[in-house]
Amino acid sequence: MKIAVVGAGALGAVYGVRLAMIGEHDVTFVVHEARARRAAPLSLQRVDGEEDAHTLDAPRYDTKVPSDTDVTIVTVRQDQLDDDLVRLLAPSTAPVAILTPMFPDDFSRLVTSVGPRIFPTMPSVVSYEKNGTIRYWLPRSATTQIESENAPPVLDALARALTASGIEAQKKKGVLSENVATTVSFMPIAFAIDAAGGIDALLDDDEAFELALEGVKEARELAKKIGQPATWANLLLHFVNGFTLKAAVSMAKMRSPEAVAYVEEHFGRKLHTQNLGMARWMANAAKAQGIEDEHLRALYNKLEAVR
Repeated sequence: MKIAVVGAGALGAVYGVRLAMIGEHDVTFVVHEARARRAAPLSLQRVDGEEDAHTLDAPRYDTKVPSDTDVTIVTVRQDQLDDDLVRLLAPSTAPVAILTPMFPDDFSRLVTSVGPRIFPTMPSVVSYEKNGTIRYWLPRSATTQIESENAPPVLDALARALTASGIEAQKKKGVLSENVATTVSFMPIAFAIDAAGGIDALLDDDEAFELALEGVKEARELAKKIGQPATWANLLLHFVNGFTLKAAVSMAKMRSPEAVAYVEEHFGRKLHTQNLGMARWMANAAKAQGIEDEHLRALYNKLEAVR
């Protein structure tokens, strides 16, 4: 199968390299011109489970989606679901699996611009870049979910290809609403980490920490209006309070310090632009739904003050 992966960052690299090296599929990474010219190898190192390392010495890079692509996977940031992406996807006719967190208006805009070949997909990979290597986890409890409604047969083939490459995948109805509800539920913690400048700074600031917890309460109410969060998310959210969250961080620092480093990297200042856009959307969506948005709005204001 010919697969185009838009973006060769931490997430795109894991999906693309495993599909190419384990699944033996024809994978093209669609990137900016400078990245394509550099033609750097892509190296993966799995953190959980058995030691698992792969290096794709000569990835195929391109600045556009090849015309013979069977399916396209998009792994850019949420704030990059923009007109540039539309121009990139428009010439192709291949179905598009969007692994990027999307809000309903992102989805509507992409469908309007590109057509009904946009399929929300919930990733199951946790990854980040460290010293030129992509470090990643494949949690056993998570499965990559591909929207099944009106899905063409090639998306069945993609699900099988991912599973064969070691990333469990399946088609499922209602992926967009589940993904949005799950993402929304946890984002106030990410916003607070970003605004505070790190996990320790947040935990040491009682006022900021309380704001984050109150933001989670508002976000959960918003999530209920959107859809049903993933089962694992519902379970964890029952334990999000001041004591248990601080205890969980302390335990994580002892048992998996790299996971804490990942949270700071992924949810911190590196994704500040994405956090800002998500916070704005959540505060506005809560207000439109008649949900109290005081704390979500305060988190947005804190993020906007960060320069």
